Amino acid sequence: MQRFIVLLILLVMLVSTQLWSQGAAVPGKLYLGASVGSSFLETKPTEIEGEDLKIDANGFAYKFFAGYKFPKIIGVEVDYRDLGTVKDKLNDIEFESNVKGFDIFATGTLNFSKLEVFAKAGYFFWSSEVKGGDYSEKADDGDFVWGFGAGIGLGKLGVRAEWENFSVGDLESLSMLSAGVTYNIM
Repeated sequence: MQRFIVLLILLVMLVSTQLWSQGAAVPGKLYLGASVGSSFLETKPTEIEGEDLKIDANGFAYKFFAGYKFPKIIGVEVDYRDLGTVKDKLNDIEFESNVKGFDIFATGTLNFSKLEVFAKAGYFFWSSEVKGGDYSEKADDGDFVWGFGAGIGLGKLGVRAEWENFSVGDLESLSMLSAGVTYNIM
């Protein structure tokens, strides 16, 4: 299902780009971008060998995204992200957790000259892995995600900062704070 959604969005963007390159009036704005930042992950306690493991740490995170803004305030955005690897110790055994995946958002943007503020809500198709010592657990599923941010347009280039919150499986909390660049294709 996630591949279908990503392919559908890429197809819409490709057709829009082709129409634009042929001189057709294509309303809206197609953009690409990348962001880096920090993920904040907290797991619920998991019993391992009679002890409770609870990971509460930050990790380096990044994402690549593409989006399309329709003429008014509505848009769509698709991302691939890696929320980084976070580590913690239990009885001298180092455990690490990693979450990554694709997401699709509906976006709402308000423009104030070169400044824009936006909010978004969507669905995150994730896979996670927790491992350490003899313990290993993998999972994948999809859950709700939402966020907000602001950006400044500098011609075809732009910069933006945003915060996103993920509802991922059994995790207590997972969020990402990032800064990135955008490039307006049209």
